[in-house]
Amino acid sequence: GYTLMDTNVEQPRLEEKLGSDFLGIPGTNGPRRWEGGWPRIRIDGFGDLGLPNDYMPYYRHDPQFQYVANGTWTRRKHNVRFGLDFYIQHLNHNQPEISGSGDNPAAGGFHFARGTTQLRGGPSSNDYNSFAAFLLGLARDAGKIYQYADNGYTTRARMFSLYARDQWQVTRRLTMTLGTRWEYFPFPRRADRGLERYDFANNKILVCGVGTVPANCGFDSGIGQFAPRAGLAWRATDTLVLRAGYGITTDPFNWSRPLRTNYPILANQVIDAPNTYLWATTLREGLRDIPPPELRNGVIDLPLTATVLTADPNNTVRGYIQSWNGTVEKELPGGWLASAGYVATRSINQMALLDQNWSPIGGGTAGRQMVVKFGRTAGTDMLGSIGTPKYDALQVRILRRHAAGQVRVGYTWGHSRGYTAEASGEGTRVDIPEFYRLNYGRTSQDVRHNLQLTTSLDLPFGKRRWWANTGAAAALLGGWQITGVFSAYTGRPFTVSGSGTSLDTPSAGQFADCLAPPVKLGRPEQWYDRSTFDSVPTTEVRFGTCGINSLESPGLINSDIGVFRRFHLSEKRTLQFRAEMFNLSNTPHFAAPNGSETSANFMVITDVRNIGREGRSERLYRLSLRLAW
Repeated sequence: GYTLMDTNVEQPRLEEKLGSDFLGIPGTNGPRRWEGGWPRIRIDGFGDLGLPNDYMPYYRHDPQFQYVANGTWTRRKHNVRFGLDFYIQHLNHNQPEISGSGDNPAAGGFHFARGTTQLRGGPSSNDYNSFAAFLLGLARDAGKIYQYADNGYTTRARMFSLYARDQWQVTRRLTMTLGTRWEYFPFPRRADRGLERYDFANNKILVCGVGTVPANCGFDSGIGQFAPRAGLAWRATDTLVLRAGYGITTDPFNWSRPLRTNYPILANQVIDAPNTYLWATTLREGLRDIPPPELRNGVIDLPLTATVLTADPNNTVRGYIQSWNGTVEKELPGGWLASAGYVATRSINQMALLDQNWSPIGGGTAGRQMVVKFGRTAGTDMLGSIGTPKYDALQVRILRRHAAGQVRVGYTWGHSRGYTAEASGEGTRVDIPEFYRLNYGRTSQDVRHNLQLTTSLDLPFGKRRWWANTGAAAALLGGWQITGVFSAYTGRPFTVSGSGTSLDTPSAGQFADCLAPPVKLGRPEQWYDRSTFDSVPTTEVRFGTCGINSLESPGLINSDIGVFRRFHLSEKRTLQFRAEMFNLSNTPHFAAPNGSETSANFMVITDVRNIGREGRSERLYRLSLRLAW
């Protein structure tokens, strides 16, 4: 197979240098077109001004090549399957974006925080403090992404796997399945050389494949990894089946995606204030340029204000997922089929972004590990692992199929907890090793209860149906089909944050204090009682007591319905009419409330969640005709 994805995305007014020429802020924008447009202005507690993100614009040309082969061999009681999968992915990107640390685009950006205008030892800060810092032009941190290659940058990733599986019919009622996969993920590289790696001992960038630096950056992929799987199915009676399984899956996370943008391909400039009460630069002073590097012998100096995301041969390992399950299936009277099962996963060495240039609480920027060692202020993220994310669930399903359609009801009770989000390559809230435990809690996708009902039914009208089966009534009412989907599930967790001024560290987000057990009011104008929360007093250097993801956002109820009919125009031509309604009851799908204790909108729901098959929240009608020939 071959797949090509070309993507070109730009923001408005990109051809204008609005930061340097219109706003008059030194160091913003640049001579190339994709360095134009608005800079990014972030004010804590308010919406962004200018460009609202750090990844625009981008131009991508991504071809992918895949070869898959499978075979089956059956002999007596054995059914053996085997195969291979070779996958090659090319990324060719022209995009001034940095993975990991960094919040500013190629046009530049400035962040205005509450602590800059807060009185040390005084009352807690609020949104007015951050807006005052903006009016004074005092940015807590600022920076810009410098992309040195006019024509972009590349990565090349290869993935190889083989598998074999034997389905053995041990007896008439017992089936056993045994198999394994072998997977090999060589360290990715660029089109003309290797990637880059940070040397923690000397504050150098090793340009892999240049000079004496090995092209694989020192990573030995070995002979690959084997992932065994096993399963059992036992038909205890003609209407009762018991199933169980266990398997290991190698984490397929593609390392070339987060490692694609690093110095000297790009320089992500981050200028930090010495502590949370001061500022890094002003709008009048603007930004300072980072000159382009020379590769020389492959060992080059890293600017002290340029961030880096690196893999380390001594700490970066490819993880794997253990999963196991047990299921009971029972055929019930009336044609119903019911099943109940326990499902669990454990993600061993799941990849996370861990900032190695962390500062202890109260240490400010001056306390960063590499400021002390090299004077380096910028974030230094490493692909590492922290703890083991866990998921456990009870899954129940009831199904009935019949001549007129089917009805399916599914319910899941699940619980997901860990130190980061479920996806590999996510960052942590607290990057201080002493306090890594504070990252552990419900993950962002932890939905405790989930009920799903789907149905597809032919209406009982028309020929050979119960009603209106002759004449004009059969012609008009016959052949119609109705489908429906009903969803109801509880909310996802969210974190209550507080002012981080007293922490005085760039390496952790602060939690609010829970003064009493949180009281859920359940109203959009105040989801939880605000009086039960407060920021940590400015005189106390500690984390808040509420913890991570300790509260729950609104749940969701949604129903979609559709009516269909197919008309046979001729032997080869059919016309299908479709009438669909999404969010039938027009029920609001509330997003999580504002979780910042220092915000004027604290615990107020100000947005909705766009969900469903159409990705919309409001009721939506759709009528369509489909002609097939």
